[in-house]
This record gives sequence, structure tokens and C-alpha cells, in this order.
Amino acid sequence: MAVQNYTVTALPASNTWLVTWGTAGDSDTFTPFPMTGGFAKRTAQVEGTFGGATITINGSVDGTNYEALTTEAGAACTFAGKGVKSVGELTQYIKPTTASGSGSSLTVSLLIHGTI
Repeated sequence: MAVQNYTVTALPASNTWLVTWGTAGDSDTFTPFPMTGGFAKRTAQVEGTFGGATITINGSVDGTNYEALTTEAGAACTFAGKGVKSVGELTQYIKPTTASGSGSSLTVSLLIHGTI
């Protein structure tokens, strides 16, 4: 089990940032990203080999208790395969979690628009 830290890349579009966590395995944990700016838009993408794993995008207001987030349409923001989903709730912290799987190798990215 490894801890996956994030990197933040400024994109050419004004006030747009890409947060990417390292390639995750089946039991890895993720460092929370502090959503300290006014990030009006948040979109998550997961790519890689799932091996039966599920990725859930979680958020926290207090930095201690994390809950599963939903999309802007109200569906669960979970991935059992490659995909892109909007993130509906605005929380102080956001991080992915992984569950189950065998031989998974996943990259989770978060596109945010706002100010850091």
C-alpha cells in the first residue's frame, strides 16, 4: 500500500488547473487536495487498468471526515471503468479512494477552474 501524492499543473486557460495523483494500485491511499480557491467547476477523470477496482471521489469540509461526492446530476461520483464526471459538491478537501481490485493501475485527475 502506497500513498499517492498529487501534482498541480497550471493550464494555459485562465485560472484552470490540473491536479493529478500518481498511478495507484489496489490498496493505495491518496493525499487530499485543499480546495482553498473559488473553484466553480470540478471534473474528475480516471484512466488505466481497473482490475476490478472502484475509484470514489470523496470530499471533506473539516479535513477529517470524508464522504462520497456526487456529480452535478446527483449520481455517485464513482468509477468502475475509465471515464469523466463532474463533481457537484464544493468541499474544503477532495481526494479519491480505491476499493477492491487485483492488479489495478489507475491515474486519477481533477480539472478545476477558479483561483488558487
